[in-house]
Amino acid sequence: MDGPTPKKFRLSKSRIMLGLQCPKSLYLSIHQPELEPEVTASQQALFDQGHLVGSAAQREFPGGITVEAPYYDTAAAVAETEKAIQNGAATIFEATFSTETVAVKVDVLHRETPTSPWQLIEVKSSTSVKPEHITDVAIQAKVVTECGHSYKQDRKTIVRFALFAISLRRTASVLPK
Repeated sequence: MDGPTPKKFRLSKSRIMLGLQCPKSLYLSIHQPELEPEVTASQQALFDQGHLVGSAAQREFPGGITVEAPYYDTAAAVAETEKAIQNGAATIFEATFSTETVAVKVDVLHRETPTSPWQLIEVKSSTSVKPEHITDVAIQAKVVTECGHSYKQDRKTIVRFALFAISLRRTASVLPK
């Protein structure tokens, strides 16, 4: 049976999370992206607040290296991440890992020593830890592991880092009231 070869695509962590919330939205975002509604002003305000929280979190890890590749260039971001790891970076912001089917960006990838396991830090602008925050970090952990890196594997660590943004929100003066 000859026919067009199906287009291969890689899922991002965001698309997986979208699919868990609404499978139809995931399908449409891949196969009919032109149907995606415009970002509203209130949605943009939430995105902006999230960026402020992310910047505040980065200030908690002085000397960290930021992966600068554009969001759409996964291969370049993965290469930057691997170079930073090989050069002994202790903290990497927006560290990017990719398998054949899934790509993820870790908000803060941190380790205490060059031989200690990585801590996957997901920064959220939230007042509480939600189940989807744990799922979010679990997806990252799976991909990071498949890429050959170890990470701290206790639930307490994941929850502690999901709470990281909550404490920032209460104390950071950069956030809008």
